[in-house]
Amino acid sequence: MTKDQLAYHLDEYRALRQEVAFHQRMVYGAFGWAVIASGVITTWLVANAESIQAIGGFPARVVWFVPGMVCVFAWLGFYHFHTVLMLTGGYLKRLEEALAAEGLGWEQYLAELRSGAIGNQTIIRFAVGWAALILSNFVLAIFMQASFS
Repeated sequence: MTKDQLAYHLDEYRALRQEVAFHQRMVYGAFGWAVIASGVITTWLVANAESIQAIGGFPARVVWFVPGMVCVFAWLGFYHFHTVLMLTGGYLKRLEEALAAEGLGWEQYLAELRSGAIGNQTIIRFAVGWAALILSNFVLAIFMQASFS
C-alpha cells in the first residue's frame, strides 16, 4: 500500500467513525422520541376524547391508532439507522484488519462481543423494548376506541 493510499484510508476511517457516531445517536434517539411522541399524542387524545367522540364514525376510531403508527414509523427509522450502522461497522472492520496491528481495532472487538452473550442481550433488549412500546400503543388504542365509541 502506498503512502497516498494509506492516507486516503485513514481519512476514510475517520469520516466513517463520525458517521457511526451519528447513526448511534439516531438509533438510541429513535426509541426515546417514539416514547415521547406516543405519550404526547395519547395525552392529547385522552384530553380531547369528548371532541373526538363527537366527530364519530371511522375517523374517531382510527385516531386512537396514531400513537402506535408513530411508533411503527420510528421503529422503521431505527431499523434503517441500525442497518447502516452494521454495514458501516463491517467495512470499518475490514479497514482495521488491513491497517491496524493484528487483533486490535474497535470494530474487531465489537464483532467479538456481538458474537457472544453481550450482543444477544443487546438485540433482545431492543426487540423487547420496541415490541412492548408498539404493542402497548395498539392495545391502548383498541381499549380507548372501544371506551369512547
